[in-house]
Amino acid sequence: MSQACRPDWRTTAGTPLAGSLIGVEREYRVAGADGRQVDFRTLIHRLHWDGLQLDPGDLNAYRLRSGLVVTADGMEAETASPPVPAGAGFADEVAAWAAAGRRELERALGDGYRLEGYSTHLSVALPGETAADIARTYALTFGLVFARLVEGPGSLGIYVRPRPGRLELCGEYADGARLRLAALFAVGSIRACAAGEYSPEVAARLLPGQERFGYRLHRTEAFGFDSYAAGAADTIDLAAGGGVSLAKLARTAVDLACDRLEAKERDQRGALLQAALAGPLAPRRQAGPERPGGNPGRSVFGDVVDCVQRPGFRVRPEFATWGHTVFRAEWGRQSAAICVEGATLGTFLAELRTGALDSTIERAMGPGSLAPALGVPGQPVRPGMYGSVADPLALVPEEIPTKAGRAGKGRAGRIGKTLPWAATTTDAIPPGPAPAAGKPHLPWLGVAVATVAALGILAGAFAVVAGGGGGGSPGTPGTPGPGATETQALTSPTAETRTPPAGAAGGADSSGTPGSPPETRAPTATIPGSPAKGTVAPGGAGAGETAQPPAATATPTPARPTEPTLAVTPAATPTPTPTPTRVVEPTPTATATPTRTVEPSPTPTPDGGPTLAPTIPPAGETAPPAPNPCPPGQVCP
Repeated sequence: MSQACRPDWRTTAGTPLAGSLIGVEREYRVAGADGRQVDFRTLIHRLHWDGLQLDPGDLNAYRLRSGLVVTADGMEAETASPPVPAGAGFADEVAAWAAAGRRELERALGDGYRLEGYSTHLSVALPGETAADIARTYALTFGLVFARLVEGPGSLGIYVRPRPGRLELCGEYADGARLRLAALFAVGSIRACAAGEYSPEVAARLLPGQERFGYRLHRTEAFGFDSYAAGAADTIDLAAGGGVSLAKLARTAVDLACDRLEAKERDQRGALLQAALAGPLAPRRQAGPERPGGNPGRSVFGDVVDCVQRPGFRVRPEFATWGHTVFRAEWGRQSAAICVEGATLGTFLAELRTGALDSTIERAMGPGSLAPALGVPGQPVRPGMYGSVADPLALVPEEIPTKAGRAGKGRAGRIGKTLPWAATTTDAIPPGPAPAAGKPHLPWLGVAVATVAALGILAGAFAVVAGGGGGGSPGTPGTPGPGATETQALTSPTAETRTPPAGAAGGADSSGTPGSPPETRAPTATIPGSPAKGTVAPGGAGAGETAQPPAATATPTPARPTEPTLAVTPAATPTPTPTPTRVVEPTPTATATPTRTVEPSPTPTPDGGPTLAPTIPPAGETAPPAPNPCPPGQVCP
């Protein structure tokens, strides 16, 4: 296409004409090695895809470089072709895209899985304002003939759904010749509907659509008999009264559809009529592996996946739907969003790669030259340059809501097809990339650490107040307290109480100040009950419990505390007996080699309240003499 004939990507292309585009989606059940169905949602993000996740309304979708989209629709795997122009030979191209989608799934899954065809969806362009009106009429006029073309022996009916800018016809999984004939009839019949030409309306009872808004034409409930088993001479009741033979109804519908097709496609008139009269129950050859089909080539909708590097900036894809693609142009610390409609993607990419847009994009980066934001509520999505994207979901066309739901399909709409993006501010400098899908940021870790640290500080302060800890005189030799020093290990692996080593005056570092409380690690279990004052519960400390040390005469005032622990749980300390059954912490009776000179400080008699410091022995008992490992006035090595 010459430069003069290319559409301007900056302008709105308008609504496609009825029947000008067609796309095909096919769903598959994925079976594992044991033959049981596997939820494809659990597999899709673990497989390798030659593409990117760009759809703002579908967490599972991957836009591939070929132009295909692979996603998960409930438990089933789904492939979708890009929009195909419905010109000469379009039916063969539709079948080629469908076959390419299956091959892509089989390649990614490997030999350990098997695909079973589940459904076929054909979407034909139709202006949105008329799709909802035409959907019901289409189901009652052309619906039965389409069903007899696309359905299988075990199928129960078709769905006719008005979608944004298109009409979607859903039926049984179809491939090869059956898919090509269904595509031909879909395009021709929808073109006829848009022109006001209809086949006779049958007297059928439509059921409401499930999962999405639309109409269901059931094979038996709609007519009161099995319409798929009807023969050419059988009579179909009409809504206006009377009846018409199936042969005449099918011939009228096929003629109206073929009259709206290109000359090459009209040659399929006989094949269409024969297939419609034979119906889904006609004997067919044993189904085998799907024919490879032709290679559909690469679509411009796949070209958006590649980044484009220009001398002064880099352009990468950010969001993509069939209707719009948003690119991000970046240079230095600044960036801008570029919105392009699907109809003009080819023009934009050609101009971008040849450098024709270099000056345009660079000028657009100047102050005040960018539109404030794309996707602002209440404003239409238009092509052009923007400072940011306020709401990516604005790129997703709004569907007609429905209250119905199909078992196994979850809520209305597809599972994973709605992403609750938060609206961003209209800033020319975009925020950082969003967290990966499925891995939200959890702020609770920081809150938990801060809470535990705060509890440790409070418990330490409580221990100082309850124990009456005071400061000692610098330079005075003393007796090591009952806590373990940095060079000693506690006996219990699940609970320990550690007192930092004492140091000389002025020995405090940045981790604390002199006079900080002893460090306590929370036990995994507490001593059950509270023994009477002056007694200890019989027996040794159980697993996870902290045994109480014997009485001591003094406790040191630490001059250099260690790092605080994550958790401290103050608990009541019963008055111990002189000989506990299990000693976990080093006691004054054991000879220890201190690493530094410590300072004694008197410890008051406990009043029965909770304390973390040792107490003076009860009256009548004599505490063992404290060791004096170092001569007065000297510092032990």
